[in-house]
Amino acid sequence: AEKTPLVLQAEVCTSVFRYLDAAAMVCVSLSCKHYAEILSKDDEWKAWLAMLCDMPAQPPFHPPLTLRQLALKVGSALMQRPEMLAANVIGASSVDQDVEDASNVLKWSECAPDVRQGGAHQSMTEEGRKEMRSRCRCDPAVGARYRPCYWSSLPTDDAASNEWIWIKLRGVACLVSEVSVYPYEAYWQPRDNETGTCPIYSPQALQWEFGHFGEVPEGGEGDVWAATDRVNVPHGAEGKRVRLERPLLVLGGEARVRLLGRVQRQTFESMGEYYTCVQHLSVAGWSLQG
Repeated sequence: AEKTPLVLQAEVCTSVFRYLDAAAMVCVSLSCKHYAEILSKDDEWKAWLAMLCDMPAQPPFHPPLTLRQLALKVGSALMQRPEMLAANVIGASSVDQDVEDASNVLKWSECAPDVRQGGAHQSMTEEGRKEMRSRCRCDPAVGARYRPCYWSSLPTDDAASNEWIWIKLRGVACLVSEVSVYPYEAYWQPRDNETGTCPIYSPQALQWEFGHFGEVPEGGEGDVWAATDRVNVPHGAEGKRVRLERPLLVLGGEARVRLLGRVQRQTFESMGEYYTCVQHLSVAGWSLQG
């Protein structure tokens, strides 16, 4: 007698499919009409996505990809090495001098080789300060060679005031795994009387936001689709690296880091004003849609 093919119930198939990787899911969807019909439903791909990454339930706009396309891209990306996602700087809440604008933060500062190499940061010795002056252009004393490698906010007497830097990501849809901010240590300024070190212009805390923020926002508002928790920042040039427990799916193609509060006064005067300065920031992960 002719045997009837075994057809598993959709619920059983769904439970099994969610353990497959992206390549296997594609093969399954092409293997027969029954599996293709099951995998044509958005709910199945949404559930599979939820197993791979964090994603808000209701984005403020439609994603540029179908859930099936998005899920397959996420699954494929997670098998690759992360890349740097910051493409360019769109703007910042303020800037002290035009040459200290936020576009400086996308490259590593020449003033912090130990931080760039991942080593423990040590405040510079006098010998180190002299060596740095010979090759770095952050010190206005170098004259025509002067070219800061950091972003600086405007000064203020309010230690509770905030700043932000707004960047464009390499894709409209991205998967984010890690974000980092590295404050700037002004080796060429007088040492701080309280700490005995060169001034380090850290914020008190920070928070990353992802979405699409429209025109340059005076108050830093916009459509926030996803955000990290607020985290405190140590008063040091070693910076704050936040490795997410699970990759974060973000749409909109833009990121903004909020720099909350200030801790460092400028040391040229006994009671100089507060600044926030950043020498480098980064967003790591995968671009899913250009």
